[in-house]
Amino acid sequence: MSATGYPDVKDLAGIARSIVLLPKSNASRGRVVIFTQGAQNTVLVTADKPDEPKIFPVDALTDEQIVDTNGAGDAFAGGFIGALVAGKDLDGAVLAGHKLARACVQQVGPQYPWPKLNIL
Repeated sequence: MSATGYPDVKDLAGIARSIVLLPKSNASRGRVVIFTQGAQNTVLVTADKPDEPKIFPVDALTDEQIVDTNGAGDAFAGGFIGALVAGKDLDGAVLAGHKLARACVQQVGPQYPWPKLNIL
């Protein structure tokens, strides 16, 4: 914790906790905060369990497998939201986001391999 009362800038779980606990005008559904960090772990914190951050490791790729990282964050977001819409829980949605981002970085530009992958 810093002198300001906020988490250290490198404490992503602490920062996410601070965000999920902020007041909301619509309290019927709690916040979910997700931080992706490229090849580093993804951090997920929910308002219903703010003191229990979930850390998701990212499957490592070799330098030779990484072609272009452009669009990887958007691919993660698309996989995550798509999985939620398909009925997956938050853990499953993060894993789907990881799979789609992983496929994206192995292509030139923000695109996906053909034939299409089943990430769910």
